[in-house]
Amino acid sequence: MDLDDAFVIFGWVYISVTALLVLWPWLLGREDLVTTKNLFLVGSMNFVGVACITTGSTGYYVLTPSRGDFGKFALGIGMLLATIYITYYGWKFPRRLAERASRVMPVTSGPAILVLSIMGAGFAALGALNLFEVQFIGQLLMNFAVPLSTICFGVVFWKWWTNRFNGFFLTLTIALGLVMLVVVMSAGTSRRPLLGLFTTLLIIMYWSDLRYRSPMRAVAGLLVPVIAASVVISGYSVIRHQILDPHRRNPVEVFLDRMANLTSAIREGQATGSIIEGETTVSCTLACIDQYETNGEPNYFHTFKYVLVNPVPRAWWPAATFGEKPIALGEKLPRDMGEWQKGYVNWGVGIIGHAYYDGGVWMVIIYGVILGFFFRFFDEKLRLQPTNGFVLGTFGAISSNTITFSRGDIATFSLEILASLISGWMLARLARFVWGTEEIATPEDEDGFDWEEAEEDPLHPAGARSA
Repeated sequence: MDLDDAFVIFGWVYISVTALLVLWPWLLGREDLVTTKNLFLVGSMNFVGVACITTGSTGYYVLTPSRGDFGKFALGIGMLLATIYITYYGWKFPRRLAERASRVMPVTSGPAILVLSIMGAGFAALGALNLFEVQFIGQLLMNFAVPLSTICFGVVFWKWWTNRFNGFFLTLTIALGLVMLVVVMSAGTSRRPLLGLFTTLLIIMYWSDLRYRSPMRAVAGLLVPVIAASVVISGYSVIRHQILDPHRRNPVEVFLDRMANLTSAIREGQATGSIIEGETTVSCTLACIDQYETNGEPNYFHTFKYVLVNPVPRAWWPAATFGEKPIALGEKLPRDMGEWQKGYVNWGVGIIGHAYYDGGVWMVIIYGVILGFFFRFFDEKLRLQPTNGFVLGTFGAISSNTITFSRGDIATFSLEILASLISGWMLARLARFVWGTEEIATPEDEDGFDWEEAEEDPLHPAGARSA
């Protein structure tokens, strides 16, 4: 079989299998639809499945792969999915850890939501300031400003969504949403913060309402944010590089320019691409396997080292003692291949490319265990606390990185996920200290929801979805 055809077939098989893994348990009423595990799988449909089909159809490769490289890639994908699922369903510890969480949440009264709106706008404004060159402060802002503001927005939107006739909460939601939109469309060119805003809406709509509807009504409700995100982010992908240096202009001016360009792109029918492009991910993965596995040496545990030392500013890094501070693999691979001669390049090398660079195919097992543990822990918190706005807001903050994790750079995304989790924990603790706590109510309470019965069910509490 021709190698191009093998990639196309593998891509279609992968999309079919992952779609079945997402939809079948939900349609049977055994699992929820919008979970961390499922967001990862949906993202991988694009960055693995669609990328394989595109690579095989176009014949575009960063480096011409061998059949051995394809075999290593396919083996890695299979091992990753298998390890994630074995850990997710077979390891009880992450579920028990999530069950130990408190069953109270911060009070979310009108004054509390007002303060959170102001805090969210403040965090967003800090993220828009060009302070990233200030040592240490820049690193903190880069990692925490966006997740803090996203969590605040998530809590405010959740409060309005569960009180939709409250004009005060609606006003705060619109105001904070506009501030967030200005920031994510003016500070840099990344699409992930914009994706995070839309997925935050989807997450809260699902867990606060659509989770308890029939499959048809749930899908119909989720189509609204999905279609909106597809149109807006596809259009933004077309125009995001039209302003070459947005940091030298007022953020509001950049936002207005980009909104005008975005409107034109949508009106002219240019917003028809994928939400997050990743068609070259598999090609870059194969190049990584060739460079550091087939014909080179890996850098053992590079991802872990990168995450560990990242808080230390590069200017403060003791290079004379420890050598060059680790850089993201997405930057290193094109540099090693001479692509930096064309200017700054950052590739998404895929989670399998990272595994082979970090040590080899055995690293896939370590990745799978970590991901399976995290997905199960967070999904269990969602199941037990579906009306906790702070948990839902934190889910929104990690959502875009969860969707794009299979593309990478997984070291960078891991840092941002950790920052989001820390941000959610800090905000919830602060809110509990200032405004006190209240019991976590669940819509299942009306149907006789039993906490002990829910904890005995490792997947889905009885009555979690009613027509």
